[in-house]
Amino acid sequence: MDEADLMLDRPPGGWDDLVTKEWLHLELSARVDPIDARLASLDARMAAIEAELRALTWKLIAAGTALLGVLVAAIKL
Repeated sequence: MDEADLMLDRPPGGWDDLVTKEWLHLELSARVDPIDARLASLDARMAAIEAELRALTWKLIAAGTALLGVLVAAIKL
């Protein structure tokens, strides 16, 4: 059989094996939705870590400034 006739006849496996846009969307959604949920929880955890890191940074700056003030006062005595 000529290649053109084979291509026009039917797809390999028959017409029932064709993938539709709807099926593809459902299949991809089923695989991607759990990943999206995990990424959302990871975003929330990262935001909490960022807030805690920011608070700790300010505490460290305040402690360093206080220590420097005490050191300067001790040197002047």
